[in-house]
Amino acid sequence: MRVRNVLIIIGVLIALTLAILYALYYFTALSQEVTIKDVLANPEKYVNKTVTLRGKLTARGTQGFGMLFFVTDEEGNEIEILGRALDPLLVDKWVVLRGEIQRSPSGELRIFVEEIKLLK
Repeated sequence: MRVRNVLIIIGVLIALTLAILYALYYFTALSQEVTIKDVLANPEKYVNKTVTLRGKLTARGTQGFGMLFFVTDEEGNEIEILGRALDPLLVDKWVVLRGEIQRSPSGELRIFVEEIKLLK
């Protein structure tokens, strides 16, 4: 009976350790920080993957329905931002955003943003 209890405890500890290791792997691999330039150069590597990007939030069009938002790097490379209402006060500010890279029907890359933070 005592050996059985020890084996159960060891089994539970092993299962718990594996679950924690899997969670750590999943959440770090889920959102790797990459450059906009790398995403544009290697789209097949990032499409349908969650990534973290840093860049300047830029906008084109008129405020409201016709405004398109982009994350732009220092070299002018940009990716369109979709997925949530963006604060127009963040335009021309440097941000970090996390989201899934997707292809538009016309083949352009976009990021479907889940989280956006202002860089200080």
